Amino acid sequence: MGFKSYVATLKVVPMNGDDEAVAGCVIEWGFVCDPIEGWTLQDFNSYIEYCLQFMAKKIEVLEEISLEKPSYPSASTP
Repeated sequence: MGFKSYVATLKVVPMNGDDEAVAGCVIEWGFVCDPIEGWTLQDFNSYIEYCLQFMAKKIEVLEEISLEKPSYPSASTP
């Protein structure tokens, strides 16, 4: 893609509900990148937005699957 330097940070931050109980979480993504030859900042932001939406959807699907599966004790659990 032509990235010369790209550093991203991801944070999972809990969200509190009205009663101060954890009501879920927010994923914060920050990045620093050198300019990419042939891309405008708007082009790059659109690309990053698409990637983030794709990853967020995958996380949601995996979460739904994990909530649907019953949990079984591991073989090492007495």
